[in-house]
Amino acid sequence: MANEAAAPQEVEVVKNCPACKKALKKAKRYYRNGHYYCNKNCWAKAQQAKQDEGQENNK
Repeated sequence: MANEAAAPQEVEVVKNCPACKKALKKAKRYYRNGHYYCNKNCWAKAQQAKQDEGQENNK
């Protein structure tokens, strides 16, 4: 039972940018709010899309 509790949890490996769907390279990635993006511009686009979605739901 102790081995079951100490088993490592599987972590989902993100291979593509959530904003533009480009492949992420280890040398070039931008980490914000628990996600990896390919650059700061894609992060800003994802944040803007999240805000727009929130405004549509409030109407």
